[in-house]
Amino acid sequence: MYHLIHLSAICICVLPVIIAQSQGTKWKVWEYPNPRYQKRECGRKDEDASQLICDPDSVISVDDADEIEKLLENIHENTRCPCQECTDKQTGYVVMVALMNNMERIIGGGDSTRARLYDARVYSYYLSLYWNTTTCKENVLVLYSKNDDMLYTMTWKNARKVLTDQIVLDATIDTRRYFKTNDKAQIGSGLKLLLQEYSDAFMRTNDDRSKRSPKENRMKKYHQDEPIPVL
Repeated sequence: MYHLIHLSAICICVLPVIIAQSQGTKWKVWEYPNPRYQKRECGRKDEDASQLICDPDSVISVDDADEIEKLLENIHENTRCPCQECTDKQTGYVVMVALMNNMERIIGGGDSTRARLYDARVYSYYLSLYWNTTTCKENVLVLYSKNDDMLYTMTWKNARKVLTDQIVLDATIDTRRYFKTNDKAQIGSGLKLLLQEYSDAFMRTNDDRSKRSPKENRMKKYHQDEPIPVL
């Protein structure tokens, strides 16, 4: 019940992908590296300024991780989320990526698709809490656990107003074929396409906001702050 109460505040969209199973280290959520403080453990160079992607198992190539890093930084720097903190800091939505071969299940309610999806949901929730450094609920976490057949996107409240369930679902369906393999290049391409679609959604909203008058933006924010139904 504790998990259900807290998870109801955020949107979680998921689509499983089918790949070959293999054995390997399973990451406990509290042991998975934090890219803000453990860049080397996340497969990133120490001098990298980025704090947005972690790939300790080298699921994708370093070059693809670098490209994804730039895309995520561009979203953060060139969008504006609807709260004062973002306006003051001139920053926008925060999209982070966690990649791994295997996640250690927290609930472990069986091997059915429903049970594994719920585990992915809980895992993503806790990981997003550990990584979260914002106060505007503008976060998005993309989790890909290769051997668990899971590609999972979690959106917090303000991010969800832009990156809607339908956009996430469509983007995941569009790219799912890239995750039916163990090939690094294919997985990297799929992630880049998925995140580009997310970026396009955020950028469209940013462009729309810049075209509205200050009064229209205030009215838009008022309506966005109304409660939204939980799906």
